[in-house]
Amino acid sequence: MPESIDDYLNRFRLLKTRCFTQVPEHELVEMAAGGLDYSIRNKVDTQYLRDMAQLADRVRQVERLKAENSRSS
Repeated sequence: MPESIDDYLNRFRLLKTRCFTQVPEHELVEMAAGGLDYSIRNKVDTQYLRDMAQLADRVRQVERLKAENSRSS
């Protein structure tokens, strides 16, 4: 079973706390998005996402649409 977006982002945040360098939020969004599954990553445009919460919301939306499409097929 794939890791949920919430678990993934929590794991990502924990790793961030171990980093001694301050990383701007938009760069964290880019890094976190880069680790997403390709089928989700290619549907998420990080240019318009300002923070991790927006990334999580967008990924949930994409996952919901994928689930709806697979049920209707």
